[in-house]
Amino acid sequence: MGMKTRFVAFCLTLVFSVGFAAEKIKNEVEVLEEKLNFFSESVLAQVDSLTRQKEIYREINSLLSSSLSIGFVEKNYFMVQNEFLMGKAYQLFDNEEVAIDHNRKLRKGAIVSLAKLHSNIDLIFQHYQESLNYIELALSEGEDDNVLTLYSAVLGNFCTFNDLGFLFKNGRDVVKALERAIEINGSNAKALILFAASKSYPPKLYGGKPRLAIEMMNNLLTSNNCSLDRIDYFDIYTVLGHSYAKEGDYESAELYLRKALEIFPKNVHVNGLMRMVLERDF
Repeated sequence: MGMKTRFVAFCLTLVFSVGFAAEKIKNEVEVLEEKLNFFSESVLAQVDSLTRQKEIYREINSLLSSSLSIGFVEKNYFMVQNEFLMGKAYQLFDNEEVAIDHNRKLRKGAIVSLAKLHSNIDLIFQHYQESLNYIELALSEGEDDNVLTLYSAVLGNFCTFNDLGFLFKNGRDVVKALERAIEINGSNAKALILFAASKSYPPKLYGGKPRLAIEMMNNLLTSNNCSLDRIDYFDIYTVLGHSYAKEGDYESAELYLRKALEIFPKNVHVNGLMRMVLERDF
């Protein structure tokens, strides 16, 4: 084999190797994205047992730990999502009465009493803190709108479990992170939904503006710039239902909560909201 032939063979091998490595990274990323989406739906649907959700969490952790091809920032972003979802799984109520009590306390601004409603508060804190640790690592390489959105979600949940001092110290950062995420990418649907939720759920004293939330979510539903998945639609309908209820428009609230329940019929939080709306007790 001549030198020229050997050089061509070497180049072809190099091209094949690079292409194979790129395909391997793509496949790993796609698998993780699918598993995290499945995990997210499992948490919101509230059909799988907590035992099953812990298995999914461990499966994702194992995939991430064994991967040698996924980059530093992307791996940390996946870890953020996994820890956040496990914390969320522990956080969601499985009892409608407790969910209603939570909504009433939140509406009245009784933030300091919310943690007492959770039996797994230590595990919730553990996974949310791990999520924040990975967020710090991911952001060390530069700002990213998806990471900032998750940072806001985690910190926002922490604010509902801590005292008023923690809320006043960190509450503004929840909104600032979302504002920055939207500034980076104005089509980030999850950032827009979370921003609207931050205006829907708090009482007026803590910045609640349900009319703004309604306007934002209606704009998002009619926008051609954002790609929405099932979870996005569920969240949008839930925010709209909650916001309309706070405004006293119970017919619109019922309409959107029913749309949310068409997606995840057993979600305890939304079923609790629906009961409150039907009983006109909001």
